[in-house]
Amino acid sequence: MRSVTVFLFATTVVAFVFSAVWYLSPLALGFAEWPSDPARRNLILGLYDISYRAGIPVLIVAQILAIAMKIRGHQRAALIIPSLSLGLFSLCAGTVLVLLN
Repeated sequence: MRSVTVFLFATTVVAFVFSAVWYLSPLALGFAEWPSDPARRNLILGLYDISYRAGIPVLIVAQILAIAMKIRGHQRAALIIPSLSLGLFSLCAGTVLVLLN
């Protein structure tokens, strides 16, 4: 029971750090060298837009939902929800960064 609380605390900290870093990412991506191929550039911009406009709120809402699930006694959901949200956000943000380089 205590380990779920520690896990939720740790994933909440990670989610807020990821959100803050990605929220400031337009500043860093402004200095990035974008591909000249319009299709690839549009793909990167689309993925970035999804991760920025939907990904950041989903990270925060998922943490709130996971805490609510733990309070209601749904331990498994409280473990799965933040893991999925952090994993999918990391995949999307990582894909953007890999495609830029």
